[in-house]
Amino acid sequence: MTQPGILFFDDKLDLISRKLITRLFEKGVSIVVVCVGDTRPEEYPEGLDVVLIPHLRSKLDGTAALQVRRVVRARRAAVAFASSSRSLSCLLFATLFTGCKVVGYRGTGARVRPYDPSYYLGILNPRIAKVVCNDASIVEALSRHIPARKLVVIRKPYDLAWVEDALKAPEPLPTSAGNDDPFRVITVANTAGRPYKGLRYLLEAMHLVADPTVELTVIGDYDPEMETLAKSGPAGDRIHLLGPQTNPVRYLPSAHLFVLPSTRDLSPRTVREAMACGLPCIITNIPGARNLGVADRTARLVPPADARSLAEAMLFFRQNPGVCRAYGAAGRERIRTDFSPEVYAERYLEIIRETAPGT
Repeated sequence: MTQPGILFFDDKLDLISRKLITRLFEKGVSIVVVCVGDTRPEEYPEGLDVVLIPHLRSKLDGTAALQVRRVVRARRAAVAFASSSRSLSCLLFATLFTGCKVVGYRGTGARVRPYDPSYYLGILNPRIAKVVCNDASIVEALSRHIPARKLVVIRKPYDLAWVEDALKAPEPLPTSAGNDDPFRVITVANTAGRPYKGLRYLLEAMHLVADPTVELTVIGDYDPEMETLAKSGPAGDRIHLLGPQTNPVRYLPSAHLFVLPSTRDLSPRTVREAMACGLPCIITNIPGARNLGVADRTARLVPPADARSLAEAMLFFRQNPGVCRAYGAAGRERIRTDFSPEVYAERYLEIIRETAPGT
């Protein structure tokens, strides 16, 4: 494909965005990536047009907007994608009077405030052609303020290849003394200062689990009172708080069960990682997160903030090893079919064709 092209812009493009860009480039889409100066061009395939700018300090960074505008004009960009609120505001200024269509992204279920003028510098700006939403619940929330024709659901993908190293060389999980037949439960989340991650309810649930073979490993930071809670109950020696780890996904294959105890959590990547590693999941029945698994096939859904339901679900999987294995296998297959990066790229191609026919 020749010019005009497609522009991707953000202060830090994550792994999924880089993989998407690579797939589109390999399909022949003319792409230019604009990113902040600490990005490494070698992260992208050879021949991809990567432009570095020094900084993106705020939504109103005029210098950054002028730099992006030069790229938009020089590359004759027909569509520009932004994946953060700062990059979206910058793109809206950079593309004024250029004819370039802007596509935004919304990955949070946080409330939109239509009476706050700052929202019109971003997600509520009428110049936005499309908004990519990471979950149907986001579409439902935004449809009160944005025409439905502009909203599209594209869930973030996950590739089974991303956990292959972890499956080949998993990190061992701790086990309490004398437990010769451990059933290992794991959760991965940074919970310090984030009570909505639900760690308290999971720890309380462990103290309700009478089976002495059930062990819980918590990976990620936590508040000091959580350590006190973990050690002050009957399951104290079976709860292992490992703190932050540089590569937490490597611990997942050593577990039998993954738990997401959050009371608010839209689309946590850790659930996709757990399913990719073949783990059955317990997921709180909250908007967004509950859509990652399939109830009674890959996951059990439990009410949020309900320690007793969490305890009962953990015991269910402990007492039903065949069901545990079946859920895990179904979860891995769901990642392969329903979260395919190839399907993700095709959905973005559809947006490109709808927004700028002829590109």
